[in-house]
Amino acid sequence: RAHFKHRDELFFRGYLRDKESRVIQQIATRHVINSVVRVHMDSIEDEHREYAGGVDRFLSKAVGITHVYSDEERKEKLAQATVKRVLALKSNPWVTCMLRDGTQQNAKCSVNGEPQRQNAQPRLCLGCLNADIAAGNFNGIVIYTKQDVAACRNPELPWFIKEPHYHTVTLALKRVEELRHNSNNPKYDKFITHLKETLLIADAQRGQAA
Repeated sequence: RAHFKHRDELFFRGYLRDKESRVIQQIATRHVINSVVRVHMDSIEDEHREYAGGVDRFLSKAVGITHVYSDEERKEKLAQATVKRVLALKSNPWVTCMLRDGTQQNAKCSVNGEPQRQNAQPRLCLGCLNADIAAGNFNGIVIYTKQDVAACRNPELPWFIKEPHYHTVTLALKRVEELRHNSNNPKYDKFITHLKETLLIADAQRGQAA
């Protein structure tokens, strides 16, 4: 109290409370990151795993180049390496952003080399190398790309307005196709067909305009 010139004990306790809550939040965030990584590790060789995105590709490559004596040791080594590299975690309906050390400049939301994760949008996140996409994100992708799909199907919109929406729909299709391929789950087929039809409609309208 004397060092920080706090007026009384209550003020000092309040100061400690703030610090404590931040530490608890940091510990909780790290615990969630650890859990996500371990679930990935457990399902990495599963024929029915419902993951997609840049983080899934990163972990799959890491599995291929990691050589240890047992399956448990491999999981432990990969988990340790990933946890050290993952700096922060942010959940969005369409992806979970797992910001990895060394990727800050290449993150799709990055401005001048600094990720601006508060600006998260499907058009950025679905093509980002820090995107972790699980089965639970499928509904988020469907809902949050609805306007992009509608724009691509709208014959009244000129191409220069439609083009960024076309890009987002293309990314959504790639990610959902990855989920379908990795999980072998037919529940994605209807939406995949819908997205493919949407892109064909947009292409036809672009051709007519040209």
